[in-house]
Amino acid sequence: MIITVPKQPCRSKQEIVNGLPDLRTLRNKIPRTTAFDDDNSQAIRAEIHVIGAELTMEQVFDKYEDGEQYALSSALNALGWLRDDAAPTSEGWTEMIAKLAAA
Repeated sequence: MIITVPKQPCRSKQEIVNGLPDLRTLRNKIPRTTAFDDDNSQAIRAEIHVIGAELTMEQVFDKYEDGEQYALSSALNALGWLRDDAAPTSEGWTEMIAKLAAA
């Protein structure tokens, strides 16, 4: 079976423009690292880059495959959002901030 993956994002330019400020704002509210010492800052920067540059799957792997797994995972989540296959990437960060505030 052959699976065809669209190369272009399914999100409109307006959706992309509207999504980036949310991520940029959240970037300043999250802890720098997770409890497992994963770099939240690097992960959210990867999402911002993937969305802002509208990277393809190949470009995501070229840029993040040799780096931290958490950044690659976040970049792939952002790519999923660009392709309309995933929830907004800001949702996960917003949930993290809410859990930290409740603790």
